Formats: sequence, structure tokens, C-alpha cells
Amino acid sequence: MRNLVLAIFFICVTACTPSPDIQSQSVIVLTSDGNGSGTLVTKSSSKGYTTFVITAAHLFSEPTGISVGQSKNNLTTIFPAKLVLVLPKEDIAVLVVNNNYFKSFPKFGDTPQVGDEVYHVGSMLGWFGHNSVTRGIVSYINRNDPNETDQVSCPIFSGSSGGGVYNSDKEYVGMITQIAFDHNGQVIAHMGYMIPIRKLRTILIKHKFGFLVRNEPVPQQLLN
Repeated sequence: MRNLVLAIFFICVTACTPSPDIQSQSVIVLTSDGNGSGTLVTKSSSKGYTTFVITAAHLFSEPTGISVGQSKNNLTTIFPAKLVLVLPKEDIAVLVVNNNYFKSFPKFGDTPQVGDEVYHVGSMLGWFGHNSVTRGIVSYINRNDPNETDQVSCPIFSGSSGGGVYNSDKEYVGMITQIAFDHNGQVIAHMGYMIPIRKLRTILIKHKFGFLVRNEPVPQQLLN
């Protein structure tokens, strides 16, 4: 378990313009320990298409009993998912969805700088059909060095962990990992942390999952 307190609960109403495009890339991640969020990434493969989910490793204490879901037009769809990469120290995990119903082709951007506007998409309170969008800015780079997490001001809520962060061009630029608390255990408003794309990209490439963030097909061994 990470020493820093994980993103577990903070709700704040923030005016922003929801984007159906980035909302459709978000799924709720269901585990035996609770719910979080994740971002769908569909890649071409020998099977046609295969869909993965980038999410947070701290959601998983066990590698089984995992599923992902979305609600659209009052229809809730849930499919089993398999954990194919889990890195507790980095708080990064990857799932593969056992169905091609979900398809999503996110664009990946560069790391935003201090003052840049960002949007978080996640399953508020772990509820289906609540792929909520909140808006903020990047407040600090490498706030928790050497963990390389960047501080953001977009409101974070229960269910945010693993959810995507996007720039104003709707490009995926990071993943929510935790929220900030003061010395009395009180939530610090508008202060959370994301794993930025620069770190995600480096780690995924190192662990042979660079195809998720690059224009590459799925390795055959992941399809067996």
C-alpha cells in the first residue's frame, strides 16, 4: 500500500464543459475491494481489435474478479477484464477486456505545464453512468519527487482513482492516483495528483506495453 493517501473521496462542483468524446473513453473498474475508473485504449491486433484499460494499481489486491462497465442511454454494460500488468510501486495497471463491445481510440498528448488547463474524467462515487468531468489546472510539476506525480486542481472524488486526465485538445495526458490531505487528515481542496503521461509512457515502454501509447499493434503473446 502506498504511503501517501490514495484518491478516495472529495466532491466539488466545478463549472466545466463536459465532452462526450472523453467521457466515452472512461469506464468504471469493479474489483473485490471497491470501484475506480479507467481509460479504454483499443488497438488493432490479429483478432481485429483488442481493448485495454489503463488504470491505478492500488485498486487491486487480488488479480481475479475484475470487470469494467459503462452506462449509455439507460443501458448498463459490464464485461470481465483480466489484469495483465500491475506495478504497485508506480501505481499503474493495465487490464484487457474480454469483449470487443468497448472501442475507444484516445489521442495521447505531451505533459502539460504549470498553469495549463486540464480535465479529469471518472466514475463519481463509483456509480454507473456518472462519467463526470471536472476542470482545473496543473499546479506543480514533480510535487512528490521522486514519484514524479504532478499536482492538479481539478476536483477529485471517490471513484477517481485510475481515471484519465486530458488537455484542452482532448488528449490524454495523465492518470489520477491520489488526493492530498493535511496533517489533521482533512481533504485539501483542489489539490490532487496525477501520474503524467511522460512517466506513464516511459514505464509502459519499459514493461513492454508501449504499444498502448504508440502506433503499434498488440503483441501476439498478449492474445494467447
